[in-house]
Amino acid sequence: GKEAKGATKSPSEALPPTGEPVFIVEPRTLALKRDETADIRVSARPNVRGTFSDTLVCTVKGNPTPVTFNLSAIGTAPLVALSSLEIEMERIILGRTDTRRTTLYSRSALPVQWSIPPEELEALARAAELSEGEEGKGGKKGGAAAGKKPGSAGRRASTATAA
Repeated sequence: GKEAKGATKSPSEALPPTGEPVFIVEPRTLALKRDETADIRVSARPNVRGTFSDTLVCTVKGNPTPVTFNLSAIGTAPLVALSSLEIEMERIILGRTDTRRTTLYSRSALPVQWSIPPEELEALARAAELSEGEEGKGGKKGGAAAGKKPGSAGRRASTATAA
């Protein structure tokens, strides 16, 4: 029967500095009988940031013209930046609301989803309760716990993850 073989050429841009191929084709060779079909799996696994391209070349025994398929992938990682690394609320009169804003920027080709895990919110609430408790036990006037800046109780980091 007819035999079809597939292989990827390896242009220099398809091999990152790690020397490992970005594209993997399985199976590497394939024999098909007349009117038979089979699936191949093409995987991309970049280890560094960048754009990679390659060509899958399929040859058929006895046919001088190969069939080619262009392959491409973008190697990226989630990366975010904030307009401000700290939000300090200072003193707020009881019953009033103060609002501060910061901007989260996605610096990658991936979408980014931001959230504060429930356990972090609970920890913030506990820290605020402790701060209020210290205030009534000899803390400084104005609402700050002894030895702490106003608004410093309960500072927590939130997380940003790739969607």
